[in-house]
Amino acid sequence: MDLCCGAVAALFALGCILIASVLLVLRRNEAGKAGGQGAVSVLVVLGSGGHTTEILRLVDSLSASYAPRHYVIANTDMMSAERVRILEAARSKGNTEPQVSVNIDWAV
Repeated sequence: MDLCCGAVAALFALGCILIASVLLVLRRNEAGKAGGQGAVSVLVVLGSGGHTTEILRLVDSLSASYAPRHYVIANTDMMSAERVRILEAARSKGNTEPQVSVNIDWAV
């Protein structure tokens, strides 16, 4: 009978530790989300590899908490630079100056 009570107590203690661990992880993840503790700076690197559309679609889905956004674009990819300007102009429509920097000096 003592062995059974000891096993139950050990399982109860392990359950409590597991629940406390899960709650601790959830609390840490909540604090690390963008906007939870201010803005999150983002660096976007665009080359002439052809994935500009996918990357800009992802950037467009980011909330306003992801600012400022910094773009580094290959000096051979002027089309991407224009698409970034169009995207950022649309995102800042009606707002103040967008928090964006575009650097076109990355050599491929």
